[in-house]
Amino acid sequence: MQPSLKFQIITIIIFLGYSNCILTSDQNRKRLEKCGKIELESPDKNKQLSFGYDSFMVRVQTSGKSEFTAAGFFISPLHVITSSQCLLEAKIRSMDDKRVEWVRWLLDSKKADRKNCDETTKVPSTYRREIRVFRSNCTDYRDRNCPSLKVKEAYLFDFCSEHFGVEYSPLLLELKKNQDDAKFPCLADDQTIIQQNDKVYSYGFSHDNNDVTFVNTETTIKEIDQGSINVDKTYRKGNRGGPLIKNDTLKGAIAIGIDGTSGFDDKARYTYHTDIRRLQNRICKSAGVCSESVSTEPTTTETPPTINLLRGVTSSGVTTNSGSVTQKRTTERYEEYEENPDDEEGYNSEEDWLAHGHLVSAAKSRIIRWIILVLMLFW
Repeated sequence: MQPSLKFQIITIIIFLGYSNCILTSDQNRKRLEKCGKIELESPDKNKQLSFGYDSFMVRVQTSGKSEFTAAGFFISPLHVITSSQCLLEAKIRSMDDKRVEWVRWLLDSKKADRKNCDETTKVPSTYRREIRVFRSNCTDYRDRNCPSLKVKEAYLFDFCSEHFGVEYSPLLLELKKNQDDAKFPCLADDQTIIQQNDKVYSYGFSHDNNDVTFVNTETTIKEIDQGSINVDKTYRKGNRGGPLIKNDTLKGAIAIGIDGTSGFDDKARYTYHTDIRRLQNRICKSAGVCSESVSTEPTTTETPPTINLLRGVTSSGVTTNSGSVTQKRTTERYEEYEENPDDEEGYNSEEDWLAHGHLVSAAKSRIIRWIILVLMLFW
């Protein structure tokens, strides 16, 4: 093989490997047809809850930091939403003053720069490469071999929120490999009707010492407040990132919120969930996971401002109907995980992303790639 041809082939492989996996309009249409067709088990004292490949739930963590495991859930065969609790650690000033004192990356304890971040912030590759996503109900503590999914891109929403130390930020993950058998709820959008007293289900993972417990709480919506959906507090140690699900809709199961505070022991009256409707445009722009009325093309639509919530400090005294199943936490060995070949750093603003082509629609990106491919082959 001629050296020039070899160089072209290598360049093509690298070029295609860098491409962003934003869903095309056709892929998003198929996602909309498939979403919401599964309802997880309801709480019942007489049976254990389970999760795994027949569920949309996943566990997410930074390599070697299983004590900071976060719940997560599929929103497409290629995308997962979770909590940045799996990636970052934050300290607040006090229980009375919940402003952030510092935020550090779990991997190396380096301080995270939150001075110049936008509503959507790309996670630097150094930390993104160490994110582990687990679908299986892995309980083999002695073998310690739990298969994990590879993450190609990761995006933080509202990283600079003043409430980060309490709620953490939602984290959007783009997987390297399409999970064709994945099940997922539909996502709430601006057409979704959500009201007080609606029956909802909260799913997540509580963890203590070597135990990880899959938890499910049936409850009702108490408040809908400027981008947050609030339900009665049920404290679950370490639990963040799971979905708040509304069943019995025309679309089936709809994820309306992302758990932010049920793992925070503040004796508050409510658990706060990020209203997914507030993230609708950013999820569409970053992942191509869009509502039926929204295009996958980049838009300049303004997203609602970051919520500024007041935190109550009252005991809840709430009766809830809950179920759980406990598994032993493992110190997982990640044989299936390989580092991504790229070493680019994250960008701090959507303007930077646009300059680097991260928000170009998938259809246009693929056309451009194939044109370049043909030109290189015949060059």
